[in-house]
Amino acid sequence: MKPGKMLVVDLGKEESWEEEIAPKIMKDYVGGRGLGAYLLCKNAPAKTDPLGPDNPIIFSIGPSEATNAFYGSRVVMTCKSPLTNIYLFTMASGTFGHALKNCGYDVLMIKGQSAYPMYLWINNDQVQFRNANLVWGKTTDEAHNSILAELGRQDA
Repeated sequence: MKPGKMLVVDLGKEESWEEEIAPKIMKDYVGGRGLGAYLLCKNAPAKTDPLGPDNPIIFSIGPSEATNAFYGSRVVMTCKSPLTNIYLFTMASGTFGHALKNCGYDVLMIKGQSAYPMYLWINNDQVQFRNANLVWGKTTDEAHNSILAELGRQDA
């Protein structure tokens, strides 16, 4: 099995970097849920405040993502739960996991806290921290359309 690839984004420092995930970890914790749980345990100490900047938000995908496998289009979001103060995960379908894999990543980990509203523009291996003041307070559709117009793309 080949190593996995994780994109780590620190919102407070406005920095991003890639980390390799060992093949043994990819094999032992196969799938988005297992991998997310493993990475949460490694990156969020027991005393981490679930609502604080040290609680990472981890988006992970499984090995069937971006393939033609049925039900393969899932992304798992993992973090420390504000309700239980332990593990939280949720799954979503759609195009996010597919796009993440097509950028070459198995995991996106977001940590830190921004000093202002921002959104991330990830295009292949390029990460941009973009000011989101223009979309602050808008509805989801209005914000989405504003961001697409700013990017000059309809496929984001």
